[in-house]
Formats: sequence, structure tokens, C-alpha cells
Amino acid sequence: MQKQKQSEERKRQTKLKKAEAEIERLDEEIAKTQELLSSEEVAADYEKLMELSKLLEDLQKQQEEQYEIWEELESMAE
Repeated sequence: MQKQKQSEERKRQTKLKKAEAEIERLDEEIAKTQELLSSEEVAADYEKLMELSKLLEDLQKQQEEQYEIWEELESMAE
């Protein structure tokens, strides 16, 4: 029984680290996309502006999902 709990805790920790790494990656992608969106080049190109706006929205949704996963895993801590 104890080994099973330890195994489950290791799995939780691994998933937690993956979620944290994904959140960090998404933070970087969001920052890059926001920087591109604020450039004059993109502001002058409607299609590129819309494409990057959609990308930003998708990245933010992914980030929100990862935060939910992270919070759930954190709440499972013993």
C-alpha cells in the first residue's frame, strides 16, 4: 500500500513538472506573439494581425488549461 502511494506521488510530481514546463513555454510564446502584435509591420498587415491575434487567443487558452491541470495536481498533494 505504501509503495502504491509513493508511486502515485511520483507520477503526480512528474505531471506537475510537465505542467510547469508547459506553462513556462506558453508564457514565452505569448510574450513573443504580443511583441509581434505590437510591431508596426504587423499593424500594417491585416491578415498577419488577425493570424497572430488568433494564435495569441489559442496560446492563452492552452495556458489556462495548463494552469487548471497544475492547480488540480497541487490540490492532490499529500
